[in-house]
Amino acid sequence: MKKFISAPILLFCGMTLAGCGLLPWSLTAQVPVDSSVQQANESGSNQEDQFIRVIPQGPRVGMTAVQLVQGFLDASAAAEADHAVARDYLTGEAAARWIPEAGVQVFKGTPALTLTGTTVQFSAPLEGRISENGNYSPVQGESTLNAKFTLVRQEGQWRIEQLPQGLALSTVDVQRAYRSLSVFYFNPQFNTLVPDSRMIAVPGNGLATGLMEALLAGPTQWLAPAVRNSFALGVGLNFDNVPIENGVATVDLTADAGAASDETRRQMAQQIVWTLRQVPEVRAVSITSGGQLFAIPGVPIP
Repeated sequence: MKKFISAPILLFCGMTLAGCGLLPWSLTAQVPVDSSVQQANESGSNQEDQFIRVIPQGPRVGMTAVQLVQGFLDASAAAEADHAVARDYLTGEAAARWIPEAGVQVFKGTPALTLTGTTVQFSAPLEGRISENGNYSPVQGESTLNAKFTLVRQEGQWRIEQLPQGLALSTVDVQRAYRSLSVFYFNPQFNTLVPDSRMIAVPGNGLATGLMEALLAGPTQWLAPAVRNSFALGVGLNFDNVPIENGVATVDLTADAGAASDETRRQMAQQIVWTLRQVPEVRAVSITSGGQLFAIPGVPIP
């Protein structure tokens, strides 16, 4: 018989930490100690320790068109403040239209950048893709990523006017700026949690926020038939942020989450705890729904 363990993380509930109950370990979904859950947790911690922060550089006066596009590509690896530095390479209209969250094209090596008129052609071997929900898919066989960037002059300086949606990042940038972590869903019997691997940007909006966004987006297509998700369609974060203070991650779900049954709320809490326990600085989780108490069966309510 396999041995099982409970999640070694405490869950606080309610609007504030003061007086909130703890989730008993007996309520935490059990996972085999020899499963990939434990490996995912250890891997996440090690990778966080090895994270190298990318310090983006903004555009410089006198950049050529090719240099500007290369600078934009380099800055795209830094997700802070919604890729604020990378947006400085774009015109105002292009910056407003650009959606970096629309997936990542991962290329190998150094791209070839060729200027034709006011258009810079991009070409590089394609390694794989990261979907909007963080699912990485390697390319089968040889493939080439081709893209073009149209530039204009603004006050004597080049700026990008048209560009593809999403990001184009090198394998080196992905290794530096992303971490392979897991979000967790239930097996059909709702007695075991199953890891679903995702690529999460670091720091971006923060590991905790990225993990919760990936969890609430639902399982990847290939895993979906084999797992169950306790979060109803439409349940999301009430605010696009999961702050961590004094080791406590605060997850405020949309108000409709609080209307779920007792058992479903219990299962939601289990998925959240197992997902956020990979973030090294998280020692406890506070869950609310629309800013109100998120009652969990078995957890004392003050």
